[in-house]
Amino acid sequence: MTDVPASPTGTMSDGMTALAGRWAAAALATSHVALPRADIEAFLLDMARGLAEVLRTEPFEPGLAADAGCALVGANMTGNQALNETIRLLGNDLLDAADLPFDHHWQTRVTAVLGSLSAGYVDAMRDRLFDEQEMIKRAVFRARDIAERAQRATEARWRAVFHSTAAGIAITDLDGTVQSVNPALCDILGVHEQDLLDRPLAAGLSPNNAQKVLAAFDRVARGDHDKYVGDASFIGPDNELIWTRLSLSLVRDAAQEPEYAVAVD
Repeated sequence: MTDVPASPTGTMSDGMTALAGRWAAAALATSHVALPRADIEAFLLDMARGLAEVLRTEPFEPGLAADAGCALVGANMTGNQALNETIRLLGNDLLDAADLPFDHHWQTRVTAVLGSLSAGYVDAMRDRLFDEQEMIKRAVFRARDIAERAQRATEARWRAVFHSTAAGIAITDLDGTVQSVNPALCDILGVHEQDLLDRPLAAGLSPNNAQKVLAAFDRVARGDHDKYVGDASFIGPDNELIWTRLSLSLVRDAAQEPEYAVAVD
């Protein structure tokens, strides 16, 4: 077991405070956080101290850092570059702030801690996006019912949800041809709207799961199932894999016959 070096309390405290300040600046630059700067710094100072404690504690349990990733999502520090900036900052500065040596032993621990933090962050984001997907699906069904009584008002509400949500949405024919997409889906896949419209929804799927998703879509389109939820990977512009939690929902007409499908990523 490696001995944990002694740390002068004042030195570590100053280092942690400085780290929290830099972390808060990164958070404000990458995410919309509805808290005063001082509150954000206090929150991140507690987080940094907790991560330093995980580093120092024997036996070493890096999995405890997953809670920090969940807390970042809970605080809405979820902008496009938020996690990258957190990993970069902590990877460079956490050991120094905790007054620990920058050697192989402690670097290995930092890597394990940051991996666990990232896993907790991703799990929390997936849960939040799944909740959003369910909310959007309910909104779609509500919007369709309202449309029968007040089509113009309903369309306005639907457009607001469609264009402003962080979840990617595609509306397709029953053969899978994309008829409409929202800006969030284009951002997630890194493509322009015209690259998706009038093309099969499955065109961008990676080969390793295209068959599974197509089979699920066929069952939904036939009306065998009204819903499918599962992981799916798409091929991005630079041939990188983009993993999403794909939700397919069938929308039926007034006669309860399949009419179109809604895909939410």
